[in-house]
Amino acid sequence: MNVIFDLDGTLVNSAPGILGALGYVIKKHGIEGSATLTSDLIGPPLREMLVSLCGTSNQEDLVLIEDTFKSYYDDVGVFQSTVYEGVTQMLDELKARGHKLFIATNKRASPTKSLMKYFSWEKYFMGIYSLDSFPYPIKDKSALLDRIVEAHKLLKVETFYIGDRPEDGDSAKECNLNFIHAIWGFGGNPAPYSEPTAKMPNEVMMYLM
Repeated sequence: MNVIFDLDGTLVNSAPGILGALGYVIKKHGIEGSATLTSDLIGPPLREMLVSLCGTSNQEDLVLIEDTFKSYYDDVGVFQSTVYEGVTQMLDELKARGHKLFIATNKRASPTKSLMKYFSWEKYFMGIYSLDSFPYPIKDKSALLDRIVEAHKLLKVETFYIGDRPEDGDSAKECNLNFIHAIWGFGGNPAPYSEPTAKMPNEVMMYLM
């Protein structure tokens, strides 16, 4: 079985670090945010998140704001993430049973690699992928999933994507992948996705129940 995980809100609670970095951005740039600082902001790529927060589409302003966020988050915020209870044990079990594990995340590659090292998780995954992991950045999560499936020659009927946001389910559906909704994350109640066409490994189902 192949299991592709989202990262923020699925394997780790990254809200404290991300929201702290957004608060720092607001203070440093004197921004009157157009959105409330809640975990509802978390999930989309960084630029989209900042547009929602700041209420501006001015590219010059967004570049400066984005640089401020990256500097603070990569040095401080990323290490404020915590692992959801039971996740490391689940990864241990899945790896031991020979399942192929991957990460597909909107989080940039640099802080993603920092988190993998911080939690000593590199050993679990055959591939850890962000939208900017490639010479030419991937446009969205569904394209990223397609790239992973193609690169590793995965059978879609044997592949699950696990994520916490409705957009994750939409991406999986677009790629014809089985989807499991991580209801403990940032995405709220599950969307009405069709039943998976393959059986989820018991090691994951025990964690999800």
